[in-house]
Amino acid sequence: MSCKWCGRYQKAHSIENCQYFQAALSNGSLRALKLQAKIQSGGRRVCGYCAHTEHASTKCPKRFNDERAKILRTRGAIEDAFKWLHEIGFGPGAMLSGMAAEYRWNSRGKDEKLVVIEEFNNWTINQFMNELINGREKNWYQVNAVDTSNERIQRIYLPYHITYAPKPTSKNVSIVHKANPEDIEKMKNHFDCYTSPVVLYDTAENFFAAGYKFKAGSGDVISPA
Repeated sequence: MSCKWCGRYQKAHSIENCQYFQAALSNGSLRALKLQAKIQSGGRRVCGYCAHTEHASTKCPKRFNDERAKILRTRGAIEDAFKWLHEIGFGPGAMLSGMAAEYRWNSRGKDEKLVVIEEFNNWTINQFMNELINGREKNWYQVNAVDTSNERIQRIYLPYHITYAPKPTSKNVSIVHKANPEDIEKMKNHFDCYTSPVVLYDTAENFFAAGYKFKAGSGDVISPA
């Protein structure tokens, strides 16, 4: 009979003394941990996320804790970015001057026209924030915007910031009319990290007791029926 881990047909060799299996366990391999838990439990099904035998992956406390920590980290980064957006007054209704606009994706030239920021939709605000908190080499951002001639803008440059807009191009950009603080704050409504049920509950026990669970194989949340 072959080893359940490495497949070798050797006398006196089995998964219990397989050096490759032991090495995988030492390295924290989830596949190895799941197989070990299944063997130790007499063949019972194990959690596909943490290899525990007392629950399924859809109701895994470790997944809840990991997902919650990840979401809160993202929310923290977004909050830091919003502090700067409030400080400079960037949001729907803001007006930028200087070399803030580009009209064609392949254009290297920028035009010194006034640019008005329009309302963000769900896609553009998430794309904008992802670029903002993760950094971009080109330093430009996709938004919904028009110039004062009502011509659509494909991307903009933001005023200089050492983290969010560090390129020299941004030193020519300024905001001449600030967005209302309420409109800036409303932009947060598009982010799951403020509305996800995972952050509305402090513990996995309360989360699952409320009828929530995870979709098998992912961190997506299934709401109570």
